[in-house]
Amino acid sequence: MTAPRATLADRVRAARHRAFVGRASEQELFRQAVEGPGEPPFTVLHVHGPGGIGKSALLRVLGDHARAAGVGTVLVDGRTVAAEPAVISGLVAPALAGGRRAVLLFDTYEAFAPLDGWVREELLPGLPGDWVVVLSGRHPPGPAWTADPGWRELSRILPLAPLTPAESADLLAGAPLTDAERRHVLAAAAGHPLVLVLARELAGSGDVTDLLATPEVVGRLVARLVDRVPSPRHERALYLCARARATTVGLLRDVLGDDDAGALFEWLRAQSYVEADDHGLHTHDVVRDVLLRDLEWRDEATAREVLQSYQVDVIRRVRGGVGEVRDRAVLDAVYDTRHNPASRRYYDWDTLGSGSGRPAGPGDRDGVAAVLARQLPAAEADAILRWFDAAPERAIVYHRDDAVQGLVLRVRLDDAPADALRADPVAAAAWQWAGGLGLRPGQRVVLQRCGLDRDAAEGPSPAFNIACQTAIGEVLTLPDLAVDMIVVHEPDRVGSYFESIGYPCVGRVRRGGRTVALHACDWRSTVPDGWWDVLPSRPGAGNGTGAAKADVDAVRAALRDLTRPDRLAAHPLSDGRGAEELRTALLAAIDGLRAHPRDLKLHRALDRTYVHPAATQELAAEVLGLPFSTYRRHLTQGIARVAAVLADRK
Repeated sequence: MTAPRATLADRVRAARHRAFVGRASEQELFRQAVEGPGEPPFTVLHVHGPGGIGKSALLRVLGDHARAAGVGTVLVDGRTVAAEPAVISGLVAPALAGGRRAVLLFDTYEAFAPLDGWVREELLPGLPGDWVVVLSGRHPPGPAWTADPGWRELSRILPLAPLTPAESADLLAGAPLTDAERRHVLAAAAGHPLVLVLARELAGSGDVTDLLATPEVVGRLVARLVDRVPSPRHERALYLCARARATTVGLLRDVLGDDDAGALFEWLRAQSYVEADDHGLHTHDVVRDVLLRDLEWRDEATAREVLQSYQVDVIRRVRGGVGEVRDRAVLDAVYDTRHNPASRRYYDWDTLGSGSGRPAGPGDRDGVAAVLARQLPAAEADAILRWFDAAPERAIVYHRDDAVQGLVLRVRLDDAPADALRADPVAAAAWQWAGGLGLRPGQRVVLQRCGLDRDAAEGPSPAFNIACQTAIGEVLTLPDLAVDMIVVHEPDRVGSYFESIGYPCVGRVRRGGRTVALHACDWRSTVPDGWWDVLPSRPGAGNGTGAAKADVDAVRAALRDLTRPDRLAAHPLSDGRGAEELRTALLAAIDGLRAHPRDLKLHRALDRTYVHPAATQELAAEVLGLPFSTYRRHLTQGIARVAAVLADRK
């Protein structure tokens, strides 16, 4: 009888096992649980360790062991699966329905921290007794696992240590290194699998010992790997991959305007420091910041261009998307702030995207009241609860273990009843400040009255993540938004974050023995198209370019009013010259871009946007026959050129 042909999956598993070294005791413990008859000696295996230590690689091998033993597997990856009970239950249900024994594998379990209690108290108790569950993440199990005698008896905890010297040597086997280089690499890597893999990849391309001479091992290795990027196209793709939450062929095509985006995607996927999941590609956490710093140092102008194009693409997807597409785009916008040193420490990055909020329901009031009472003085809690009762549809709640864990409440001040404002001194102060800005009828003022977590208050938490997601989504999509305001109950703790994203403190109110701060952004001058302009996260930010940026913003605002003489006359750029003189200067600067062939693309973008405008920017891009990201890049460059021309004429 002819033996069955090996499948591609078989070949992948074989290659995976040949490349995998070490973790013999961990594998043996797992095999004892899945290969023996009857109920296993334990039910839950907690695998934990820092980034780059090999958790995901071990999880893949454990899954292969289970399948080889005839045991089914269910993978729940925190990088791609929403932290929602219904979603996870849906993944498990087919295996339960099949009636076979199975292994449930959780990767990146830290992303499921909000559901840890549900996993322990509801999901796992409902599984058959012969199932094995592996929870793999960065953190050891919480005290609820170890304090309960039942789970303590049925659990095993496996902290992943660095590889032993013998295992490290096995991982380097076959690499073209001299004996001296091999000894040096082994000593410098200290058993860190990612460092060993990167060093192995560089072997044979020159002396690697100088790269391992300092504690910044990963940085030196990655910088040398980037030296081998084959072309500027690939370098742009690598920068985008390091910057974005997830990189796909479509994102590469839209942002870079590259017709061969598929080839760039395949090249990225082949790099040892790039990982793949269901959403696309992303660089390894350990090397992401190193890649960004190195690429920005190499070519700051190109890095800025790619970043601006990417941010325009995110805004386009937020505004044009619906449902899950829009939610992912908002997450991309929030994720980009992790590259901002001034704000990255305020988010709970482990749970970003996994803790989903939903509009408050009729049964949430008691939970909301409990969160407010726990974190705020009584007067403040009562004032916020009155807003909740009046407009529960403006509240987003976040649940943990079937209880309200967090609350985000954003209210409209421009249409709020007068008695509601009188009953809330904080909202009244906010409305008074906004009223001094000369608002026009129909312009909206939104106040985030609170964004609180039951335990963390305004600190890093899923509730803080959701508050920022909600605010960004509203700022980028709400028609006629004039002013967005945020009440900060812990100014000393998080006030600096809102300052860093362009929301300065505009007032303070004393409430219940505490001082709350009001932070605000006037979006009539900081337009949503320039959302990231207020974030000091771009290459070269904070380098004294504020005046130039102000000029560009002023020109952009004036161009929007090019056909509105009444508004153009009052524009700061007019400088007393009158609307017609300013309009003539703007048109002359735009027309001057036709003098050089390389600037024609900038002229066409400006013409179709401001001089002979299409109905929308999307239509303007279509008329010009350009991808939207390319059109936006040309438009941004064109506005900067007009600003430079006007500055030269002063």
